[in-house]
Amino acid sequence: MDSTAAWNALLEEFCSFGGTANNVIQREGNFGLGLFPIDSSQPVELRTPKHLLVSTDNLELLNGAVIIKDASSYPDRFSEWYTNFQPD
Repeated sequence: MDSTAAWNALLEEFCSFGGTANNVIQREGNFGLGLFPIDSSQPVELRTPKHLLVSTDNLELLNGAVIIKDASSYPDRFSEWYTNFQPD
């Protein structure tokens, strides 16, 4: 899967959990990897609802991967998505 397709898959799943991501793409900029508008003449909408925010107290590093220690209060599959999202 190319990087654009992988990014779109991550965003689609993020939105399935209740997040919002419109008119935004990930790419390299002057300061490294970042988020940029797809169409700079249009507004960017990026929102993470409270039920998807993860406290740093609920995170751990396991074999180089950031994982959620207790995923019981998050939607199904969110913990796996979060771990896959972190390297990007």
